[in-house]
Amino acid sequence: MLQQMMNSLNYNTNSLARATRGKTKQPQIHRFLKGDAKEPKRSTWMPVAALLEIPVDAFYDPRAADAAWEDFQRRRGEGWSLPPAEDVKPSRADDVAMIVRRLPEAAQLEVLGFAARLLAASLPAAAADHS
Repeated sequence: MLQQMMNSLNYNTNSLARATRGKTKQPQIHRFLKGDAKEPKRSTWMPVAALLEIPVDAFYDPRAADAAWEDFQRRRGEGWSLPPAEDVKPSRADDVAMIVRRLPEAAQLEVLGFAARLLAASLPAAAADHS
């Protein structure tokens, strides 16, 4: 499941480690993919699970992994959409940037519209803060 998700997002072990901001290290990801990690710690996989928006149990339970992969494909495929702009908090700008980088090419126009809605939603609040 992890390798499939990485392939879908054009990640390798290095880029996935960087995407977790170093919270999960490249060697840990590599060992897991090779099957050399006997009992990986949950804390190791929590940043990856958060990044991929899957439950951490997907790394331990084959049924959870199957369900996570199906949900991942659904979100990445047709009908997948960005969250409403008003649901994205300004403090989550890094999260928004990660979402944008993971979108399929076909969704690029949607990203532009999303960014415009996000900016429009933040302008009234920013103007009120400065008055």
